[in-house]
Amino acid sequence: MAKAAGGDVLDKGHAEKVLYSGAGLPGGGQLEIRMEISADHPDPDIRSVARRVKFFNLESWHSEWIQVAEKNEQLAAMDALYYPARGPSGSRRPVVYNYGGADGILLRGEDGGAGQYVRRGMSFVDVDGPGHGGTLREKKLYAPPDSERVTKAVIDYLVTRPDVNPNRIGLHGSSMGGYSGPRCATAEKRIKAVAVWSGAYSLVDDIFDYYPPIQDRLRWLMGAKNLKEARDKIKEFTLEGSADRIECPLLVGYSYDDRVMDPRGALKLYQSAINSPQREMLDGVGHGEKRFDRRTYIADWFMKQLGAG
Repeated sequence: MAKAAGGDVLDKGHAEKVLYSGAGLPGGGQLEIRMEISADHPDPDIRSVARRVKFFNLESWHSEWIQVAEKNEQLAAMDALYYPARGPSGSRRPVVYNYGGADGILLRGEDGGAGQYVRRGMSFVDVDGPGHGGTLREKKLYAPPDSERVTKAVIDYLVTRPDVNPNRIGLHGSSMGGYSGPRCATAEKRIKAVAVWSGAYSLVDDIFDYYPPIQDRLRWLMGAKNLKEARDKIKEFTLEGSADRIECPLLVGYSYDDRVMDPRGALKLYQSAINSPQREMLDGVGHGEKRFDRRTYIADWFMKQLGAG
């Protein structure tokens, strides 16, 4: 168009030298802006690369990121999504671990509520543990009654991260996780706060017998052959005789009209956790409509208990 109008014609060779000078760099200096990295980034992998990489050096850039990729490939054996908190670079932040329910799955097209925690200065980790998502479907790892074993493995990983404060770890559970979360806190004392949607005490009473349409799904995620075996297995999913070992703050959510999980189980959990230093019940936190104000209430509760913000 410039030529047709009688104007100057762009000389591509000249422009390449002027705008993208980069002697010795394959592809020219246009790579320069991509081959530097900030040491102030909140992600620990990026900070580690920034400390080691030789800026504008293609071989160094490639080798450093290969190391990060290989390390994360090994870590990916644990199916999880980790959302780092917003906060000063190099600081150790609180973290909330999400223990999912019977429908828990990572690949659901959303962040599992992580955003509200990240905005409040808490990291968030969502895990496909036994009985969830790909771990159930591909690895055939079934939901165990002693969920504290699962949580121990997750926390063992979390405390190795340089951005996690090992003394400020919370656990959020929902639906079937309304039993698993409190059960974890009976044995895993590194958990400093637990909040659950649809709290439960005994899953054979609170969901299996209470809501029969879900029985076959529960059979599948526990690895039972038939419903009779499933009912026998789920009797082990109980806080009978152990709820009094919960020694951290406990927020028990429920809905008085919950059709899936019996709200009386939430009350029994609350009444039995006598050694929790701070117990609280919250209505409108169960199956059915998820009220936004309840979601923010729980995130604020964790922020207070874990000293975030």
